[in-house]
Amino acid sequence: MKRFKKTMTLIELVMVIAVFAVAITPILLLMSSLNQQVVQARLMNSAIVLGRDILEEILSKRYDERTIPPYTSWSSHLGPDSGESRNNYDDVDDFDGLSEGSVSGYPGFSRRITVCYVDPDNKDLDTCRRDSQQTNYKRVDVTVHHNLLGDVKFALIVSSEYPQ
Repeated sequence: MKRFKKTMTLIELVMVIAVFAVAITPILLLMSSLNQQVVQARLMNSAIVLGRDILEEILSKRYDERTIPPYTSWSSHLGPDSGESRNNYDDVDDFDGLSEGSVSGYPGFSRRITVCYVDPDNKDLDTCRRDSQQTNYKRVDVTVHHNLLGDVKFALIVSSEYPQ
């Protein structure tokens, strides 16, 4: 009895290649999608760390340069006082207008901070008071930006009654 050695024909080989080509395409698409989600999650985590970090720093400062009312008015100068730099900010409104084009240790990220007075009695915490009337509440808006992520926004209301 003769034994035949089973070999693959050209047609079978082409069929195997076609099946692999059809099967591998969705697998590669799935892997690409998962990779994008992982990158997006890492960027979001970094944005959250950067936003919370600056908010923690802001919360560690006094409510205002003046410790009793009337507080610094919007029209005079919310923002750093004369001679102050980022290293020696001492109150919440010093951070107004701070813009960091690049954040050390986080390539591609930037941060912007605005501070304004809000009036909670009017239930209008979205509208900044840009007049000379001060309130006992300041809203701090932090925007963290990355080109692949877009803007991630944080908002915080700080009260003059906040324990310093």
